[in-house]
Amino acid sequence: MYNFAKGLQELQLNKLYKHIKLCNKWYTEALSHLRRRVIATQLGSFGLGYFFEWNYKKDRATPLTTGAHYLVYQLLVGCLLLVAGPVLFGNGIYLSVTQKNVSPEDVCFAFVAIFLVACCTPVFCFFAKASGPRKFVDIFDAMINLEKSLHETVVLATFARPLASPNGLAIGAICRDESQTTIYLNLFPDIIPPESYSLLRKRVRKPYEATSYVISFCYFILDYAYPPIFLIVGLSPYNPVNTIAQKLFAPKKIFFSALIWIVAGLDTFIGLMMTSSVVAICILIIIYGTVTLYLWTLFITPLKDGNGVELDFKVAIKVHADCE
Repeated sequence: MYNFAKGLQELQLNKLYKHIKLCNKWYTEALSHLRRRVIATQLGSFGLGYFFEWNYKKDRATPLTTGAHYLVYQLLVGCLLLVAGPVLFGNGIYLSVTQKNVSPEDVCFAFVAIFLVACCTPVFCFFAKASGPRKFVDIFDAMINLEKSLHETVVLATFARPLASPNGLAIGAICRDESQTTIYLNLFPDIIPPESYSLLRKRVRKPYEATSYVISFCYFILDYAYPPIFLIVGLSPYNPVNTIAQKLFAPKKIFFSALIWIVAGLDTFIGLMMTSSVVAICILIIIYGTVTLYLWTLFITPLKDGNGVELDFKVAIKVHADCE
């Protein structure tokens, strides 16, 4: 015979667990984007030189400080600093001074290349140091642990507190494991999780979904729309790398000229792919911190009409202190 009391108990437990799972945890989105950035960095260099590997068991980025792949990445950064940077800078000065047989497109492409190299060199150098990848991972993990701590603080303060049943009968303590943390819940069949503590409110739910959608859309464009654009730029006749190589080697046959054009285009394509991937990784940690602060600020700040999420005063103070 079906036990209605037990069925109602399980129903209330599922409701409660659903509320816990839907609490504010943007670190899952951040880890998903970081995994895609790590893979994009490896694919951008055709698996030759990179500074992160993804540990699928721990679901974390593993920094590389030794090994062939990291050595290749350091060599690429050295070539950028010692060869590509000075050559592109000299080419820009030459084109700006020379007036003969120079088109505006050549000058424009040359100075855009100089601008990109100047802006991205500090980022490349940061990860070229052995301490750079490790420092990045430590900061990212610290932010994840902070958000988990805030999440657990709110969940425990919300759902693990004793609830007063009208008839004073407690069904019992039920344990659920969430994010490697045991949450003890006193569940009563006639009490559901308070709506004032639910992050299903429009004030937090809509910004959460909107920010996640916009960031995912931007990275989707970066993954699938930018590579064809980079390939077109690399194979463009105004590519400064191709222009410099054609002037240096001055091939007389069309075959060698086309070969230089293809090699220069592929080199430019690989450089742009690596640049976009590395810069996207650095931007991600800034986005993660900003979004987390924004969402948790919405969560702990009560509304004037009293219909918002209102934490206990001590819990709100603890969350605010942890954010600092």
